[in-house]
Parts: sequence; C-alpha cells; structure tokens
Amino acid sequence: MRDSITLQHPVTVDGRTIESVSIRRMKVRDQLAAGKASKDPGEQEIHLLMSLTEQPREVIEEMDVLDYAQLQRKLIEYQGGADFLKRISDETS
Repeated sequence: MRDSITLQHPVTVDGRTIESVSIRRMKVRDQLAAGKASKDPGEQEIHLLMSLTEQPREVIEEMDVLDYAQLQRKLIEYQGGADFLKRISDETS
C-alpha cells in the first residue's frame, strides 16, 4: 500500500520537478537499515524517507519544511501513532 503526498511547494532537482511523492508503509528492515546507516536520529529519518519514497537524498533535503512535515506525520502514522496525531489535531483546532 502506498500513500500519495501532494507537495505544497514542488521541488526541482536535476531539472526534474516533483509535485507529489508516494510513500509506502514501513517494514522492520527499513528501520534496521536506517539504524545501520547512522546513529543520528535526523539522519535515520532521512534514510527512512529515502527508502519509503524511493526518492534521492537531494529531493528530501530540498523539500519545504511543511512538505517534509507531511512525510513525518506519515511515519508517525505508520508506527501506530495515528491516534496521537488525531488528538493533537483536535486540541489545536
């Protein structure tokens, strides 16, 4: 299963404009690979997103912070945190 994220601020890398990114559900092997790639949590997240979106590092790094946050929310959701995200959304509405 893949979800699609429409970027509010499209990214252009190597002459290619990316307007949306698809992201697949995370598997244990994805977390293990990210942990082996780096001990730094931020780097681990980048590696996870590269794997789950099948996008190169340059695309992830060029994303607007709001678009990146959409991907982060998907990671939290995939880790079982959807209820947590709903509570936050309800509290800030």
